[in-house]
Amino acid sequence: MWNLSSRTIRGSLDGHVAPVRGCAFSPDGTLLASTSDDRTIRIWDVHRAVCLAVLRVAETTHSCVWHPLRPLMAVADRGGTYLLEYCPNGYQPGGGLLPS
Repeated sequence: MWNLSSRTIRGSLDGHVAPVRGCAFSPDGTLLASTSDDRTIRIWDVHRAVCLAVLRVAETTHSCVWHPLRPLMAVADRGGTYLLEYCPNGYQPGGGLLPS
């Protein structure tokens, strides 16, 4: 991650073991979702630079986007588009992406 005002590297997000194909910041800017050829979707805490959740999927995911008002994310792969709900406090009925 870069600090744009100082033009310096602020830190890195280590976890994916293959190229990252897509990423998206949450509407409030505190979370970053990333999709990768390693068949995982990761949710990162931007300020602490730590991975909060990992979802393993069957296909390489190519892109993701957050819902502007809810903790929902649309993720696309070769098979289609999926809607996932991020549940930071554990399992929620109908939820899809749980903390690691």
